[in-house]
Amino acid sequence: MGGTGSYTLTLQRQDGASTSLSGITAVAASGTAVRAAIASANPGQTITLTGSGLQASDRVVFTAADNAGSAGPTGLITPSSVAGDGTSLQVVVPNEAVTGMVRLARENAGRMVQIVPTLSDVQTFSGSYHGGLLRLRGTGFVEGSSSVQFGAQTVVDTGPFSGIDVFGLNVENDTAQFTVPSGVPTGPITVSTMGGTSVAFPLTFTGIVATAGSGTPANAGQASANPGQAITLTGSGFDFTTDVVFPTFDSGGNAGERIV
Repeated sequence: MGGTGSYTLTLQRQDGASTSLSGITAVAASGTAVRAAIASANPGQTITLTGSGLQASDRVVFTAADNAGSAGPTGLITPSSVAGDGTSLQVVVPNEAVTGMVRLARENAGRMVQIVPTLSDVQTFSGSYHGGLLRLRGTGFVEGSSSVQFGAQTVVDTGPFSGIDVFGLNVENDTAQFTVPSGVPTGPITVSTMGGTSVAFPLTFTGIVATAGSGTPANAGQASANPGQAITLTGSGFDFTTDVVFPTFDSGGNAGERIV
């Protein structure tokens, strides 16, 4: 039995299309959203939902997609903070979130947020670049709805079970893997989804410092080397996972590539 005394009971009538949320305050920390006038964010970013009557007990639901491309709601996300006057709350965008509606769990309607992907690493798993397997790491990739830009050329995901394969290694939707088509350049590489486009992978290649240890190069104004000689590449963003592509010719005179 409850205690005696005065109680306050608040009733709020809402139809299926109404929401306590008036807006979302967020701009993606990295990358460019498709529509600048609509709120955007990266997975893992804290956003602010504004409205009225927001409660400490409220839970937030985002639109999500799994690695088969199936859309649905996320689980119930607990806000990191709720304003005492009930006019705003802050919540972290989950890794599985995709562009779509954000709502309170107690309501059916909400507000739109664009999820912009990020690109943090590029890895190869073959002896050659073209025709080889390329793996991109980041956040916010979407199975069946992602494309990868190599400079002015684009590779489009053709569906959930072909083309670009999106899955999670450390967190949901953090990996995209596919075969590099012939003829595409090595960069700059960006990833696009329905929410926006990532910043280009932060790697630049500006030059080669090398002089052949033996013999005379055809052009003394260009870098030269002998097979087996160490050379220096200059640029930015290099690390121990950076792959270098060399052009090759086999004994039959056929052009190819070798990644080292």
